[in-house]
Amino acid sequence: MTELIIYRFVQGFGAGAVAPVASTIIGDIYKNEERARVQGYLSSVWGISAIMGPALGGLLVESLTWKLVFWVNIPLGLLSFIGIWFFLHENIEKKKRDIDYLGATLLTLSISTLMVLLVEGGVKWSWASAPVISLALVAIITFILFILQEKKAAEPMMPFEIWQERSILIANLVSLTTGVMMIGLSSFLPTFVQGVMERSPTVAGFTLTAMSIGWPIASMVSGRLLLKIGFKSTSLLGGCSLILGSLILVWMKPESGPVIAAMGSFFVGVGMGLTSTSFIVVIQKNVSWERRGIATASICSCVI
Repeated sequence: MTELIIYRFVQGFGAGAVAPVASTIIGDIYKNEERARVQGYLSSVWGISAIMGPALGGLLVESLTWKLVFWVNIPLGLLSFIGIWFFLHENIEKKKRDIDYLGATLLTLSISTLMVLLVEGGVKWSWASAPVISLALVAIITFILFILQEKKAAEPMMPFEIWQERSILIANLVSLTTGVMMIGLSSFLPTFVQGVMERSPTVAGFTLTAMSIGWPIASMVSGRLLLKIGFKSTSLLGGCSLILGSLILVWMKPESGPVIAAMGSFFVGVGMGLTSTSFIVVIQKNVSWERRGIATASICSCVI
């Protein structure tokens, strides 16, 4: 388990780089009128790959071996390298950057400490115990130091002035909420279906596949909706779908069966597809080219 945790930590560096960079590239090479449509396609790919993983993982674990869950990333990574090397051509003025290492370290410490606190609090340690209080103080202090560092850094990791734009602030807050929903659903729905409904790992994985069906469909549709009815209406439609899917899952009982679980998962996927595409497009539209990568990374980090 220790090795798995360490290697997943290493994988996180790659995932944290790939997700925002891919969306930023779309913002760079396409014009505003084309960006909504193409970001919809990209979001649909993300939806398929991110949510079909548990279903395919269930098949691999049940039929073959769990090790294939990790080996399958190697050929996909090599294909990505080849595609970027041959087809992505950039003309960028290269200059020395003042990387905000201190800000990144403080943010990592704050989030990591908070995660340990949430995982172990109430389980290994009581909420009023010294370890929990100490971790809470460390998380708060490092986060305050992070804010102070970002205000004085020459090239801050997270420039807070982009949050002064109301659309960006709302997009990031809603993306944080939907990200919590997606990760929670991906983590606990298969466990509920397998452990409580007593279904196979394959069936448990396929309840999440319903999300992978709703997400890409909604992502492709959202590109057209953004051009016809605008960002606000498209986002509200996505929010309604998220609420509907969440209510289905909240009211779901053990005897409801995997079909109801898949239905709730589907509506959550539709909501994610509509909102994620809308938010990325509006953020990239409201920031300059120099800040596009940071702004895109902020919304990607909220979702992930």
